[in-house]
Amino acid sequence: MEKYIHAFWHIEGTCYIVLEKIWNYFGDFREGWEKASGRDLEKAGLSPEYAAAVMRGREKIDLDAAMEKLWSADIFPVGRSSREYPKEFGGIDKAPFMIYRKGANLSGFARKIGIVGMRKSSTMGEKMAYNLAKVLAGQGVVTVSGLAFGIDAAAHSGAVAANAPTIGILASGIGNITPRSHYALAQKILGCGGSIISEYPVTFPILKYQFLERNRLISALSDTVIIVEAAQRSGALITARCALEQGKNVLA
Repeated sequence: MEKYIHAFWHIEGTCYIVLEKIWNYFGDFREGWEKASGRDLEKAGLSPEYAAAVMRGREKIDLDAAMEKLWSADIFPVGRSSREYPKEFGGIDKAPFMIYRKGANLSGFARKIGIVGMRKSSTMGEKMAYNLAKVLAGQGVVTVSGLAFGIDAAAHSGAVAANAPTIGILASGIGNITPRSHYALAQKILGCGGSIISEYPVTFPILKYQFLERNRLISALSDTVIIVEAAQRSGALITARCALEQGKNVLA
């Protein structure tokens, strides 16, 4: 399944809704990619322009070469049918059909706690996030956060300081670490046995709405979510709301 979802991500205009329409109509991404006609894709609810783009892409894209390119960069697509796919994603709204993972296998992480907060954080807040992640790492708990400025970066750094794994969930593709200044931190995360994951294809740029989509994955993957510091209107509080809707504990 992963190979064919990856194929559709090569087509401009692909998004979760498009993938959902393909899955709901064909029940199989391979069927949708290899055998469907343009008319079939239109019956699935896709635009004529998108259907035509799939027909052109089918002729141009070498799927085996595309997958080899991922593997050579140590990037692994993980579909819903994979044993590695986080069971925590199963019941959430718009559960990704596939995620991309660089670093350690996700099934190797047992206890996970999300630590999130403001990008424009205070020194005290950053110190709190750093120390929390570092102490939790000593108890075998894996910190989950978003690799963003402020609290997120401090939390990841605390885990790295303990030479412990941490999971960074991106709002962009893995090959497009955002912010770019956190590329070195991402490498440290991988060096400590952690993982970087994203539901978006490798070179996907970052768009504002993707931060909101990413937040639901941070809360879903975490057993508990800790809000260290947050503004009244912030992604951290959206993560808290997602966590509560998912039946998770939320601490502050």
